[in-house]
Amino acid sequence: MEDIKIQLPDIYEPISEEDIKKAKKWTLTRNENALHLSSLVETLLQDAIRQLTVIAYKYNCKPEDFKFAQDKKLREEVANVMGELEEDIMSLVEEYSLNETNDKKRRNNLLPWLAALSSKGTNDLRSTLHERLRQFLFDTEAQIAAMKLADYNQTKAITRELSTMHTVYASPEMQAAFRKKSAAYYIQKRGVHEGNVGLSSSGAYNVESFAYQTATLGWEKTRYEEQKEQGKAGYYVRRGSTFPCQICDDVCAVFHPIEEGMVLPVHSRCCCWAVFVGLKKKLLSSQSDKRKKDNEEKNRAEFEKYPTDKWEHSYFSEKGNGFVVTEKERIEEAKKSPNEKAKYDKEYKMCCVAADNGLKVEYLHGNGRKEGETYDVRLNGIPADLKSTNSVGDLVKHIRKAYRKQGAKAVLIEFQSHNPDFYDKLNEAKRKYHVKLFFYFTDEKNIREM
Repeated sequence: MEDIKIQLPDIYEPISEEDIKKAKKWTLTRNENALHLSSLVETLLQDAIRQLTVIAYKYNCKPEDFKFAQDKKLREEVANVMGELEEDIMSLVEEYSLNETNDKKRRNNLLPWLAALSSKGTNDLRSTLHERLRQFLFDTEAQIAAMKLADYNQTKAITRELSTMHTVYASPEMQAAFRKKSAAYYIQKRGVHEGNVGLSSSGAYNVESFAYQTATLGWEKTRYEEQKEQGKAGYYVRRGSTFPCQICDDVCAVFHPIEEGMVLPVHSRCCCWAVFVGLKKKLLSSQSDKRKKDNEEKNRAEFEKYPTDKWEHSYFSEKGNGFVVTEKERIEEAKKSPNEKAKYDKEYKMCCVAADNGLKVEYLHGNGRKEGETYDVRLNGIPADLKSTNSVGDLVKHIRKAYRKQGAKAVLIEFQSHNPDFYDKLNEAKRKYHVKLFFYFTDEKNIREM
């Protein structure tokens, strides 16, 4: 093995040869996991090509007229195949991206981050996959049209399509199709994929690459969060291959502080590896205590600045990182009826959870404010509404109301169960409305941002 010596400033714990071995082995395992996922996705795409070809050959039309949109029933059958394919791939990607850990709580915490991953021209992970599959579908349409133009029977068509799925537009059949008239979308465009900068000309390859890269991102994010929770100060990156790569060179042989986030992987097939290091224990303890004390004193001073004729100093977190002040008019409103008191108690508990998560909460009175300002609180100065729910169906509607009618720029949501459908609804709302979304689960009380 290469003898690697990494010298770091004296404030950091030293890196041993064993640390380096573990880091390199972990990265190899990460890439093996991603490669396995990519091969499973390839198998699903091959099955889809077979199904789509069988469906296409059921319909009697001239080869030059063939396209998936030519017949309503054909469109429906194709949509069913693609819908199932998208769900199967999405499920695999989620599984393989988060399987670095067996900790269910950690995996649940990472799901919103994973769901929100986006690529150029897309808003989240699912829409990225959907766009990649759209290209794959048009590639397959062009392949089928080319095979029909070549007068191949169904069996031969499938064989040729599978063997050329990663080089669709270089096949002899496709080159011949370009010279003939055809209704297939990408044959008309002669295989030119507009807006495809940075992607392959093969839709199948792009779907497989999407899966591979998402899995490596998921593994690195999981490890980063684990190391951050353990109090690591940062990590040192080294090249994992000798292949010339400037973007890898830019992040390697450099110490990255933990606040920078995780820079790896820097591209889809990145082999670079990272070793996490901590501050020496004595230094770490003294710095941590000083930061905590300084932060608590600063927050306490801000807390006490609120004038007591208007505000009640309701709650200061034991962690010293957040607080709740309540407008006295809101307390008076709560006395008007049992329903108002129950609403107040529920919202106040949510405010305390926010304070324990480091937020400074101004709990506001409900009536007599500017028109359209009926949000419940300000979180670190941001107008925000509070919502506690177990209903998936009403979630987007409530967020829309908070944003459009109540003047909220953020929504804090308490979920009373761990329903995975909540993540899809949060992503839908984030796509539609320019609003910050914070949420936590009743049994955990750790606030996360979508």
